Amino acid sequence: MPEADETVTARPAPHEQARSRGRNEAPGDAARLARLLEHGEELSHSGSWRIDPATGALTLSREMFRILGLEPTSDGLITSDVIDRTVHPDDRAMIQQTTVSTLQGHIPEPVEYRIVRPDGSLRWVYADADLELDESGRIVALSGFVRDVTDGKREQMIADARLRLIEFATLHSLDELLEEVLNEAEALTDSAISFLCFMDDDQRRVRLQAWSSRTKGHFLPTDEAGRPD
Repeated sequence: MPEADETVTARPAPHEQARSRGRNEAPGDAARLARLLEHGEELSHSGSWRIDPATGALTLSREMFRILGLEPTSDGLITSDVIDRTVHPDDRAMIQQTTVSTLQGHIPEPVEYRIVRPDGSLRWVYADADLELDESGRIVALSGFVRDVTDGKREQMIADARLRLIEFATLHSLDELLEEVLNEAEALTDSAISFLCFMDDDQRRVRLQAWSSRTKGHFLPTDEAGRPD
């Protein structure tokens, strides 16, 4: 952040910069600049956004709409409540607290969180914001990038789960290990229920072998929990 006696110039979000430049350039140049920015965001799986705290006006780039699984609007404007609903329920409090801390302390904090698209698919994103201040230090806008990091996050989570299971296997029985494998799979897929079953040789009967801890605790009668057979 700049020192108190420095003059801060408001900086528009990238997609807003392209529109601003377009007003001073030939139509062909503006179109090429917009396409270049859009292509860059697509390649990096990063979307940009900007919100005006005074009016609540929120604009998204086309890639930002794509990351969220939303249909782009013609002018890029969207209501904040639509964005709020895409945040995973378990991460909403953290996002709200981060936003409040950024606005109050003028120190943006990068954050990683989950979103749920309208089709139900879960994605991990990394978000970084930037405050736009006028010469008096007043916040005139908040802008930033959101990058889809789902693939890398999933690979890291799978690697971490494997290490935990290797350690778990040295101290627990096979049945306990199967249950823990299901617990890890349930967490990785954000599932509400999970179980392991085998089909008999006659291909007519399915035999339950193990359940996850949550499945046993919340979905099975007490007298059946712990008895897969």
